[in-house]
Amino acid sequence: MESTEPLKQHCDYLLQDDSPHIVAARLTDLAQVNDQINRVNDHIREVYRIRSVFLHRVNQIRSRATIIPIEVLSAIFCHLVDPELMPDEPTTSSPICLRQSFILSSVSSHWRQAAFATPELWTNIQSRVHKHTHVAKSVISALQHCSTYARTLNISLSLPHWCHTKVLDRLTKSFFSPEVKAKVIKLRLYKAPPQWLRQLRVLRSLTFDDHWHYRNNEDLPHYKEITLPSSLRSLYLRNLPMYGLAFLDQCPNLINCEYRPLHTHGSISSSKPLVFERLKWMVTPVQQGLQTMASVKNLQTPSVEILELEDRGFSKIIPDVIISFCCQLSSTLISLTLNGYGFRLPLDSLQSLFRSLPHLQRFYTILWLEDNLLNAVQALTYDGNSNRYIDCLPQLRKLSLGKYHDENMTKSPSRSYIEPILDLLRSRRSREGPIFCIEIAGYNLDSKSPGLMKEFKLTVEDYQIEVRNFKRRIKFSKGSADDSLQVLYIR
Repeated sequence: MESTEPLKQHCDYLLQDDSPHIVAARLTDLAQVNDQINRVNDHIREVYRIRSVFLHRVNQIRSRATIIPIEVLSAIFCHLVDPELMPDEPTTSSPICLRQSFILSSVSSHWRQAAFATPELWTNIQSRVHKHTHVAKSVISALQHCSTYARTLNISLSLPHWCHTKVLDRLTKSFFSPEVKAKVIKLRLYKAPPQWLRQLRVLRSLTFDDHWHYRNNEDLPHYKEITLPSSLRSLYLRNLPMYGLAFLDQCPNLINCEYRPLHTHGSISSSKPLVFERLKWMVTPVQQGLQTMASVKNLQTPSVEILELEDRGFSKIIPDVIISFCCQLSSTLISLTLNGYGFRLPLDSLQSLFRSLPHLQRFYTILWLEDNLLNAVQALTYDGNSNRYIDCLPQLRKLSLGKYHDENMTKSPSRSYIEPILDLLRSRRSREGPIFCIEIAGYNLDSKSPGLMKEFKLTVEDYQIEVRNFKRRIKFSKGSADDSLQVLYIR
């Protein structure tokens, strides 16, 4: 019988399982093996990570779009959506800009990083909020997203159905949240609830526009107690049922002010004068604030450079009041627009007006009757009795003769209308110095008779004079006016 001793030697460890120190040693060996396996796995993951980095770098090298640094991409994105850089492109409207921003951020992770690092992409928000709740939700989502990545917000909202409480409550809660409200610098509201104005405190620009037309005065909301933030620099109120300009005393720091109320309910009424030391650009109806000498003294705007006065036809325009108000601006006013056929100023009143504005460079008339236009032309014409360094706007560079609309605007002007204009051009023509630009609207100069055309050409050819008609330059002169200055064309 064979001996079992060798078998016992190989299975000897079975007899020693009850030894505690042997079990501990085996567990230590197992832990060391597991640690080695973990280190190998970590090394494999690191190799995969390096491989992924290399592959990503290779893809970047292959794709030109991904190798562009974020700073350069950001500058390109700003150029794409900035209205000031591309003023003539259709892509500069706010809805399209915001849509482009979302598209750009969806191209790749690199572009998304660049888009989120470009606050200008998320600055402009424009939307029309309907009564449907899902539309309001999308607007709220856009507000929240843009407020996260933009430094400041320029918001334009139209709320034709703000009377629907659920939509208004949701939008108001989001719009006036601390995150959004703190960044809103420019706000444009169409048909918005009046109570929103009471919640605005930090704004630079406010446009309140296009209110619906009410059938009777009983439907007019109460705008008498409007509260506006004193931080405003630009204020545009259009087609609103306002009751005077007294609320403007809440905005002493205005630089731009456009005031076109839906209804005119009286002149300025305030216990103290309205003083706007910084106001540079102003549009207002004559019947609202310039009806009497007292109202002129009550409205003090010593720094206005651009002024547009509108005739709303509610009452007769008093020339002396207009002249008195313009005299207050004689040292600063460089552009004056008189809009409306109610400006039926006689010749002596126009001469007094022009004599009080020695620094005026641009004078526009809109919807004037032909007789009143001829009075203005005659008042601007130098003659033997006038001093060209004092009278007749010596600094005038641009003149727009906006005639009241006729049914047929393609007819030729009469000789009685053209002759005074030719006299004006003869008195102002020069071979040196700045170009004098005149816009003749209401008639088609191309339909003039050949004799009159020749006389017109002889008057302006080779002189520093430019004639415009229907938004185009008539090629009589060799020079060209500086188109960077604003020219108003009225057909």
